[in-house]
Amino acid sequence: MSCDTGSEASDTTTFNHRSGDSADERHSTRRAVHRSTHRRPTTVNGGTNAAPHATNTRRPEGHTQRHTGRKRGPHLSAPTMDDLADLHALFADPRTWWNAPNHRHTSLDQTRALLEYWLDDWAHQGIGYWVMRDNPTGRFLGAGGIRRTGDILSMRYYIPPRLWHRGYGSYLAASAQKVAASYDAALPIFLASLARNYASCLIADKLGFVVVRRDVDFTADAASRRIYADRAVMPGDIAAYLNMRETM
Repeated sequence: MSCDTGSEASDTTTFNHRSGDSADERHSTRRAVHRSTHRRPTTVNGGTNAAPHATNTRRPEGHTQRHTGRKRGPHLSAPTMDDLADLHALFADPRTWWNAPNHRHTSLDQTRALLEYWLDDWAHQGIGYWVMRDNPTGRFLGAGGIRRTGDILSMRYYIPPRLWHRGYGSYLAASAQKVAASYDAALPIFLASLARNYASCLIADKLGFVVVRRDVDFTADAASRRIYADRAVMPGDIAAYLNMRETM
């Protein structure tokens, strides 16, 4: 599932969020902070009963993570080409794109091109979409998170249809929100959802996002669409987000 194309209920996992920014921060301030040095996230290997922490595939030297008395939750890490087959199975499944059928991947090369975009994000931005796997089996559970384009962050989440209604979309989205705050709290986070994708809209509501634009998605039969953000944003930010979506 995707935040704008799939269906996944999100009522099984609760998170404790910490805000990294005020809602009325001005656009000029964001640009100033954007030019400052940011901290690169390390690997998400969070517990389902605690606020998740974010990660790259590289852990700091000597770092270990303990989960005393807690069930280990999904593991989030930067993707590699080894994830191609699992990602293609997800994106080629017609059920993933139940409300936007023309988004379905019809060839492995199509998925490979998308994965190369994701790898490039990690190489040049130090952040990007994750692959989510089960602990400890390594079973593929989905993909998503946040990617950066200029002064904005875009959130997405994709969950295999067989795993819908188990809270994985919520886990992935909440993890991304937390990492965004530590990566650069001045950058607004956007996500888009078709209005008929009630589960995706519910996730946005639970994160505290607000609708900043209502329009139609011409790639989904001109279906009604909602553009969400995690704060008040400038019109230029919305335009930048919509332009970014056209390139992916």
